[in-house]
Order: sequence, then C-alpha cells, then structure tokens
Amino acid sequence: MLRFRLLIGLVSMFALAGQLHGQAQNLVVKAYARDPSDFFMDLSLQSGVNIIFSDNVIERLQPITLEMKGVSVEEILQKVLEGSEVSFRYIDQQIVLYETPPPPVRYTISGVVMDSISGEPLISAYVFDAISNKGTVTNNYGYYNLNLEAGPVQILSGYLGYATRTRKFNLDGNAIIHLRLRQSGLLPEIIVNANETGRGQAIVPPAERITLYELQNNIHLGGSSDLYRAADFIPGVHTGTDGIGGIHVRGGGNDQNLILMDGVPVYHPNHLLGIVSVFNYQALQQASIYKANFPSRFSGRLSSVMDVRLREGNMHEWGFSGNIATSEIGMMAEGPLVKDKVGILVSSRFFLPGLFIRDLTRDYKARKGVGGSADLDYFDFNSKINWIIGQRDRLYLSLYQGSDRFADQTITDRDEVDEDSGVRIVSHEEFNKELNWTNRTGVLRWNHIVNDQIFSNLIVSRSSFVLQSVDRSEFNYSFPGSGINTLSGFDAKEFKSGIEDVTVKLELDIRPSADHQLSAGIYAISYKFQPKSITINEESKVGDFFIEEGLLDDVFFSSFKVKSLESGVYFEDKWDISTKFRLSSGMHLSGFFVQGVYYLDPQLRLSLDYMPTPKLAFNIGYSRMAQYLHNLTSSSIGLPTDLWVPTTANVSPALSDQYAVSGIWKAGKYSSFELSAYLKSMRSLISYQEGASFLLKEGLVPSSIVDAANWESKITEGTGEASGVELQYLYDGKLVQFKWNATWSRSYRQFDEINNGLPYPDRYDRRWSSTFSGQIKLGPRWTCGANWLYGTGIGITLAESKFFNPGSFFPEIGINYSERNGFVLPYYHRLDPSVNYLLGDKENFNHSLTLNLYNVYSRVNPFYITLVQDPVSQDFEFRQFSLFRFFPSFSYRFSFH
Repeated sequence: MLRFRLLIGLVSMFALAGQLHGQAQNLVVKAYARDPSDFFMDLSLQSGVNIIFSDNVIERLQPITLEMKGVSVEEILQKVLEGSEVSFRYIDQQIVLYETPPPPVRYTISGVVMDSISGEPLISAYVFDAISNKGTVTNNYGYYNLNLEAGPVQILSGYLGYATRTRKFNLDGNAIIHLRLRQSGLLPEIIVNANETGRGQAIVPPAERITLYELQNNIHLGGSSDLYRAADFIPGVHTGTDGIGGIHVRGGGNDQNLILMDGVPVYHPNHLLGIVSVFNYQALQQASIYKANFPSRFSGRLSSVMDVRLREGNMHEWGFSGNIATSEIGMMAEGPLVKDKVGILVSSRFFLPGLFIRDLTRDYKARKGVGGSADLDYFDFNSKINWIIGQRDRLYLSLYQGSDRFADQTITDRDEVDEDSGVRIVSHEEFNKELNWTNRTGVLRWNHIVNDQIFSNLIVSRSSFVLQSVDRSEFNYSFPGSGINTLSGFDAKEFKSGIEDVTVKLELDIRPSADHQLSAGIYAISYKFQPKSITINEESKVGDFFIEEGLLDDVFFSSFKVKSLESGVYFEDKWDISTKFRLSSGMHLSGFFVQGVYYLDPQLRLSLDYMPTPKLAFNIGYSRMAQYLHNLTSSSIGLPTDLWVPTTANVSPALSDQYAVSGIWKAGKYSSFELSAYLKSMRSLISYQEGASFLLKEGLVPSSIVDAANWESKITEGTGEASGVELQYLYDGKLVQFKWNATWSRSYRQFDEINNGLPYPDRYDRRWSSTFSGQIKLGPRWTCGANWLYGTGIGITLAESKFFNPGSFFPEIGINYSERNGFVLPYYHRLDPSVNYLLGDKENFNHSLTLNLYNVYSRVNPFYITLVQDPVSQDFEFRQFSLFRFFPSFSYRFSFH
C-alpha cells in the first residue's frame, strides 16, 4: 500500500513538472484576424495549459492578429488582452479568462468648514468618511477636498473646541458642500494634534498648533494671553529671561524665524523687548509653528515658520469683545456690512501703564532735583474685510499697524559758585533718548474654487518695518561777571533702519485623486533696505554748510538704499502610498537678484510617515532652507536696534540642512507621547566681528559724520550646528488638559574672527529645559491652571581677570574676557498659577475674571550679570540684575452680540 502511494505521488510530480515546463517553453504564435475562441483553443493545445472562457468573454474581444516567437503563454495572453475588458488568472493550474470589472465611479465633495454662527473658516478642521475610512484636513482658508466612491457616505467633521458633526447622504455627483460646526464648551473626544484626519490613526503632527481656544485659557505676565508666551511651552522653543530676546527654535537665531501674519512677514514681532508679541489674541484664529519637515510653500528663514492666521469677521451678526488687564486694554468688533455677504473685523489694544508713566517719571525726577520725564507705550491695530462674491469666490483685505515708543528726557539746571575760584557758573544740560519702531502689513487675497479638484489663492501684499533711534545731548555753561566766554555744544547720534517688501504670489491646491494631494505656487518679492547710522556735533558739516538737526533724514538717509528681488516656484505631492505609508515630497526653487548678482537655491523637502498600528506612528524627514535676509545684532537683549541687511554680492545666502525623526504613541483615548530628535547644520551665517558694531560707541569714534553703510566690512561669516532630543506628553480630556515636555539640546557657532576661530556655544544654547502647562475645570464657573518652566541658563561672556596698563598717558585697568558665551547663568525656573471665574454665561453676553500669579515663589532669575568697579576700593565685582519676581495680575474679559 505504501509503495502504491509513493508511485502515485511520483507520477503526479512528473505530470506537474511537465505542465509547468509547457508553460515556460518557447512558444511561437502567428495569427491574422483569428476568431478569439479558435485562437485560445489552439494556444491551449500548444502550451498544454487548459484555458477556460465563456461566450460572454469572447464577445468582448476583437479578432486577433499577432505574431510572437520564443514567448510564454502568460506573455501571449498579456499582449492579446492588452487594452481590453478581459483579464486572466490561474486557478488550480488552469487559466481562467474573465471580464474585468469596471473601475468604481468616484466623485469629489469640496467646500469650506466654518463656524456655524460667525461664518469663520476653520483651519485644520478634519473631514472624514466613516464608510471608506478616507479623510483630509482643511487648508489655511478652511477649504477641503475629498474624493470618494459613489454611493452612501457618512461625513464626519470636527475641530478643536467644536462639536463633531455627522452628515449621511448618497453621493451621486460632484458637489460643493460647506460644513458648519457649532462651538462646544468641552474638548472633542478626538485628539486633533495626534490625529490629523480623525480616523483614530495616530499621525506625527507636521506642526505645533495653537488655537484661540487654547490662548483664551492660558494667561501670562500682565494678565494677557500671548502667542509668544504660549510658544514657550513647545519643545525645542527657547527664549531669554522672561521672554526677552525673542524666540529661538532648535538652535536657531531670533532672525531665523519666518513670522507670518495672514501670509505676510512681520520683521519685528515683539513689544517691550519680547515680553509681548504683536499678535492681539482676540483677533487670532490659529497659529501653526513648524520646526522641521517644512512644507514646500515656505522659504526665507532657516529654523522655523510661525504661520499666524487671523479671524475673518462675523458674517451673520454684530459682536463685541474686550479685555481689561494689568498690562493692556484690548477691544474687538466684528459683524456684517452685508449680511451673509460682507463681514468686517476691527481690533486694537494699547499698553495700559503707558497712560501713567510720563506723570510718574516727571514727579520722580522732580524729587531728584532734575527736570524731564520718560515715556513707554505700544499699540496694535488690525482690520479685515471678508467678501463672499459667490459660492466659489472670496475676497479678503487685511491691514495691520503696530508701534512701540520709548523716550527719556533729563534736564539739569544749576546756578552755583565755584568754591575755589568764586566764579558763578550757570549751567544747562539736556539729555534726550528716543527709540521708536513701527510694523505695517497689508494684504489683498482672492480665494477661488477653480473646479472640484483645484483651489487657488492669489495674494498681493506689502510689509514694512522702520526703526529710528536718537541719542542727543546739549550743554551750555555761562560765567556771569567773570569775562569767561560761554561754552556750549551738542552731540547727536541717530540710527535708522528700514525694510520694505512687496509680494505677488499665486498658490494652487490640487486633488487629482484620493491618494494624492498636490500644491504648487509661484511668487516674486521686491525688497528695499535702508540702513544708516550717523553722529554729529556742532563742528560737523557737509561741504560748506553746517548740518541742522532737522536735515538729517533728507541729507543722509534718503540715498542709502539697497534694492533686491526674490522670486521662486514650489511644488509638493502628499501621496498616501498605502494605509501604512505616506510620502510628502517637494521642491522649492528660489532666486535672489541684488547688485548685479543672482543666487539660485534649490531646496528639497522630504517627509515619510510610517503607521504600523492605529496607535503608533513614525516620521523621518529632511529639509533644506535658504535665507536671503540677515539680522545683525548689536544688543544681547534683543533691542530692535538690530539691523536687517540683505544678501549682497559679498555676502552669501544662509543655508540650513535639517534631519528629523519623530514617533508618536496614542497611549489612551485622550493621551499621547511624542519623541523627536533632530540634527541641523547651518552655513553662511553672519555676525559682527569682535569689537565691531553698527552702532557708534562713546569714545571709540570721533564726533564727525560717520558713514555706517559699509556694514559689510564689519562682519564675519561662519557656520552653526544644532542637535537635540524632545519628549512630550499630552492629555486632552474633557475636564482636564495638560502637556509636559523635556528637551536636551546643543547649539554651536564658529566664525574665523570670533573666539579665535574656535567653536563656541550659542547664547541660547540651553542644554536642558522642561515645561508644564495645564488646567482643570472644577465646575461650571471655576477653572484653575498652572504654568511651570525650568531650563539651563543662557550663556554670556564675562571677565576672568584684570591687568594694569602703565604705558598710556593715563594708566588704565584692562580686562581679560572668557571664551565667547563661556559663562552659563543659573537655571531659570518659575511657577505661574491662575484661576478663572466665569461671572456670567448668557446667550448674548458672557464675562469672566482671571487672577494670575507670575513667579509665585519669587524666584530671582538673572536677567544679566555685569562687571562693576567699586569707586572706593577700586575692586571689580559681578553684579546680577533680575526683572520680574512675584507679579500678580488680573484680567477682565467680556463679549456680547
């Protein structure tokens, strides 16, 4: 029996081998207008393979004309059936011909996701079909596009702070469907940051997003909600003490952040040296902060992009809101000019203590026996008009202006008799310092839905930043009755910096299929730079005439302008390769023309997402960025006397290459962990040479006319490196929300003419940092929150020793300094608890009161350390200066419609 089974097995194996050999043999076919049925029967006999087909299949084929040699049966069938509605497959070692099913009919739904009451477009809202498991998110204008198979669909749409909406219908054609969402008092159950499309699949977020909902529940210094202070709690974002010095992202400089307000760059986005940003929270809708994997549409800065979108204005009813805080007063009004057609928004705020500073300082100086006063103020103004022309078209006009002003005047008048000579001396001394700067932006935007697959956005914008600093002193000494001539004179130093750009840009969002999302654009930017510094005294003159104070601008500043042109194109494809892989690839090609020289910089962008499980996702990416504008810093604390200068024939564009890898794990329904690491290299960075500055220093230059337009001779070019690891935990529950992060990072610079050419740590190389921000809803009226920050101190350069120099006419004490930024200030940390009480929440009116305790345990965080000499002992000692210790503040907010 065993031998019989073995024999049967061997026979079967040989039969199968012979059949496979027949399939692989070199066949020769020649046919001219053969009937398909006869052709397949002959092919079956020649190859030894059964070919099964039905009459319905044969009817779909044309007569066959073919001539092939040395081919297999598969190659013959592929050639014969090419372009037909018939396919083949193997079933039990036989070939079966069958009708190819027609591709499913697909249609596209598109539209805008908006607030149900105001008509405000919602950015990054998700739109998801629960039946096909396909989804997308809205773009910066609330537009979405979803390509689905015909038939029943179940569309879910949602946004942070809004109730999820479900809509079921039968999709039988392309359709424009605008989705309106209703605000909710509780957070939606879906974690938007960790779930881009609402499918329940974890995705590494491309950007850190801060919404108006989050800002309203996060109070900072002075009782205000501020975008920059909220950014302090993003891993990889560092600032100086109490925010002064701007923001520094992943080892980059303060000038390496592209700050956009409705798509328009803002060159100095700070008030009060960085304590407050220029963004009025009441007018803000959302901010997206990109630290890596930059979308191809962005270029111009090396380290980050902060894309800030403002509200569009209520289309349905008039509403008013306000904020009265310790530091500022802000108001906003919005409503329809034409109901459901044209909406307008106007907001403004100003520095509240500025109303009292002048009188307080005048009284203070009077008590000191001198005259004069000081002034400190800032304000912001936003306005926007939103016009719905039709179902496919919208027009927007947005304007912004913000200014800061600081002035200090000290007048000293004396009438005294010199004890030694008995001569009467009547003196008048006056010292004036002024520092003023202004940002202005304006943008006209046209959104157009071209068809069911293409969305276009045309932008024409202008942005400018102007700074003027004046340091002026006058003196007059008379000696009545002595016969001595009167002594008088003046000295004035003026610094002026200006930058202006005009941009024209066309952007396209294209959705050719369900798996591809394309974006493309083209733009041109015209720049005008105006840097100048001058010092004069009573002996200064040009040609044969003396300079009068009022002629400074006309004579010197108007001719010092550098003009340049930037242009570029970009393309990006977001491709859903499969349910587990997504690839985003793009290229930004930019060029810069200045002083007869043209720079061309291709900037590659790659990002790959891998999602092995619904709760786990990874991302790896690479970004090249180019920067044509440079910021020369003459102050260590971020004063706006920093100078914007362009790439020139002698100064190359700055470039950066960043590699980043991230992973996210959805640990629960409301919680997630995210771990990221990055490596960034930068080249063609510029800095002042050691001892050089654009500003004039007392005693270092003669009192004469100084042409400071030659800034190129005072700089040095170098490189930078940065790396780090970031860990973040998020919990977004219905009543409790908090996030905690920890960062390890390092950032170095190297310039030939700084620190003896050796690498040195960047000033904001903060090796360790950690933050916590959270809030808990205790009931219908009470909410408590707390913010905590901890980090390594910033680096400074300090004196190490002193020496005596007897060789000069007047013997001097000299100072030896440490390595650049070689001294690290003590750790910075503080805790800011807050409590919010909802005074009333009616349908048409609500108001609340918030108390914030800044630095509640009164930590003495060093602002800077300086070296001072004791006037008696002549010994040198270090002296530490701090800013804000314990600082309580309040905020009263209201809104009605």
